[in-house]
Amino acid sequence: MFHPFWKSKISQVCSRKCVGALLTSRAKKPVQKECIVCSEAFIIKSSTTGKFCSKKCYGVSMYLGKKPQCLDCNAILSAHRAKRCMTCAGINKKGENHPLYIVDRTTLAKRQERGDSAYREWRHQVWLRDNFTCKIVNHDCSGRIEAHHILTWKDYPELRYQINNGITLCHAHHPRKRAEEKRLASYFMELVSV
Repeated sequence: MFHPFWKSKISQVCSRKCVGALLTSRAKKPVQKECIVCSEAFIIKSSTTGKFCSKKCYGVSMYLGKKPQCLDCNAILSAHRAKRCMTCAGINKKGENHPLYIVDRTTLAKRQERGDSAYREWRHQVWLRDNFTCKIVNHDCSGRIEAHHILTWKDYPELRYQINNGITLCHAHHPRKRAEEKRLASYFMELVSV
């Protein structure tokens, strides 16, 4: 078989048969070891560290001879990272022990949301004023009617329930973006004042 001159300089073997022999000579020889947990003899493989005979012995070694116990009832735990058993963990997160527990719930501020009765009344009054029709009446009108805040709900909380701050629009004419709302605010004010 002909080999170029340069190949003889970089090649360690002359044929495929010799490649197999080279690889088997370099392979890790099997070594018999003793498990540090159960003292059972086993043959080490190339992928293991050679301390444990099985995954079970490796898991047992993580406890260093001690089984993990529940902090409250001293029951033996199955997971080594857990601090409490399932029963104690459930009890520990109820009432005053819960991390989100609030002692005096009356101090919480009532949230002013769009689903409360004041908002529903404002929406109904705006619809009555506009006769349950879109104020921009043209051939594009389609979809349900909506009560729209001319000056935004977020930026003008004092005007949230002012009827003159609302306008009835169909779904097609309702602004989709904040930039559109700001641009059309003066036009909507003119429509409401008429």
